[in-house]
Amino acid sequence: MSVSPPAELENSLADARFELSSLKAKSAFKEIVRECESALREDAKLWNYSLVASAAYSDLAALEFSSESRLGYRRKAIKVLGKASDAPPGVVIERANRAVDLFYDPYAKESLTKIQHILAENSDTLGVEAANTTVLPISRSRMLGQRSSILRCQALIATKADAQRRVAESVRCANKAVELAEADLFAYVELGQAYLAQARYAVSDEDCFRSLQSAEKALLRTRESHEPLSRLVLARFFRQSYRPAQAVEYFREYEALERLYRRRLLQEAFLLGESAMLLWYRSYDKSLVEEALTDARRVLLDAVEAGYGIARNYVSLAFVQAALGDHEAADSILKKLSSGEITSWLEVISKAEEAIETDNLTLLTEAFLLGLDQGMVWNSLGTYASKFLKDDSLARRLYSIGIRLSPGNHILLTNLARVLIRSGVPESLIKAQDLLTRAANSSPRTFVWWRAIQQDLQIKRGKGSRPFARSALDLRPKKVQFRDIQKRYHAITAAIEEDAIKGQRRGYILEEIVHDLFKITFGTQEVEGSHHISGRQVDAAFTYCDHRYRVEVKWLSKPVDRSHLDAANSRLKQAEVRGLFISMTGYTEPAIEIARQFGEDHVLLLIDGEEFHQVLEGHIRFESLLEWKMMEWRRSGNPYAKVEGLEVEA
Repeated sequence: MSVSPPAELENSLADARFELSSLKAKSAFKEIVRECESALREDAKLWNYSLVASAAYSDLAALEFSSESRLGYRRKAIKVLGKASDAPPGVVIERANRAVDLFYDPYAKESLTKIQHILAENSDTLGVEAANTTVLPISRSRMLGQRSSILRCQALIATKADAQRRVAESVRCANKAVELAEADLFAYVELGQAYLAQARYAVSDEDCFRSLQSAEKALLRTRESHEPLSRLVLARFFRQSYRPAQAVEYFREYEALERLYRRRLLQEAFLLGESAMLLWYRSYDKSLVEEALTDARRVLLDAVEAGYGIARNYVSLAFVQAALGDHEAADSILKKLSSGEITSWLEVISKAEEAIETDNLTLLTEAFLLGLDQGMVWNSLGTYASKFLKDDSLARRLYSIGIRLSPGNHILLTNLARVLIRSGVPESLIKAQDLLTRAANSSPRTFVWWRAIQQDLQIKRGKGSRPFARSALDLRPKKVQFRDIQKRYHAITAAIEEDAIKGQRRGYILEEIVHDLFKITFGTQEVEGSHHISGRQVDAAFTYCDHRYRVEVKWLSKPVDRSHLDAANSRLKQAEVRGLFISMTGYTEPAIEIARQFGEDHVLLLIDGEEFHQVLEGHIRFESLLEWKMMEWRRSGNPYAKVEGLEVEA
């Protein structure tokens, strides 16, 4: 048979990736594969055909609703690239990339032994080829970057000690990739993701936050490129770090730039949906939230129409519809979790639960949408029941099913604990403590929300902050952890309630708490404690996202008045810095108004004790609070837009 030249097949591939009809796209991908395989039967080393065929197989896998078929295409995407040792650098890199695709596809269930072998084989080949100095630096850089990605996959299925070793090697490979090709977008993508993995395995909060900052810095370097992938990676990063406004912003940029590979965008539709829902959960501006939800609904509907009807997309779409007030549409969407005729989405739940209880996972994967056997889908359903149906009993049931499917999932454990705590029943509180202990032991360092739920449990038990001895006021270890800062904060609040600490001492202790919090948030090198500039005291300072902030900290017996804001403002006039004022007792109206007026010249943001308390109880990270304040200041000019009622959403 006549076979089209590789360039024509590449054009056909590009057309298929932009085609929104799943039937037409599938037919095009299959025709591309048929032609490529025909050429390769004549000569297995026609690498251009191998690369096109591998890409088409990968796209076919994403369109499959059968786990078995999906796995078959993933395997073919690797196999068609031949033996890596015989291939040129581009094929070696792509073969490893397909191995990573297989690893991260939760619906293509390869055996652990097989995936370990595939990852090890590719890691070894990449290591050997990257050391070959006759290969172009850009190719060596790409191979090191891909090996960094492989090492992170291996870390996720390794013992803790081995995982830390592999992640450290992943960071070294990515840094070397940047050294070899400083202008290459993909090197910084891998470096950012390597640092993010390092944050998960960090041994201290300070190390964790330092790695997160390094990850963000590396990924933000990719903005210099107009490559769509850079925005997608940034959207993923900010979603993973629970900063939804930035996630939505970068997903929109990604959509604007992605003019060729529309199907890749639609495969990631849930990312926009989940980020928009995080905005809805929190105290963001209503118009901003509605706009994000509307965008998410549009993209999710396109994704389902284009053939990406996985459970995660449907559940995300149901959330968005419910948040927009269309509960009837949300219920209708959830019914589609089953491939059969049903009258209620709760009927889907009952049937799926029966399949899980009897360990009939074959029925679960055949009778329902792809992905309903994933614990995190049940986590979302539990949150849906809690948030929109106000049915904690159903939420407990759904979270419990998720935990049965994913016993060590820290997010499910935390969410079930939260629902049990709300009941207030003694037996439920005991169970909640067990769940939170498991969540704390299994969660990566980057997941902190269980801490806020732990404090809720303490309060429900009537213990609150009282268990913390006042001796904790002087606790300041060299290697500060978040829990150490919490203990000092609880101790000082307890001491103030007992009228056991007054005046300047509580101010000094608060300054130390703020300084330590900044260190583990922004990194020791970016933070200064109390110091003097031109004879005037500055309580603290830090650098974040290339902006310098000077901080004033007060814990007075009454709200801060205008005179304190005037003094803080005078320290900002002569420097290109931003101001941040933390007052544990709030502000008078004249103080708030003068801060608003200062905003005409420079930034002076106001944080009060309630907001700081939410940070120290783990409800919101400090940098997220800061970013929220800046966003509201830019939008309305209000330096004191209050963050109230923030509820943790895992």
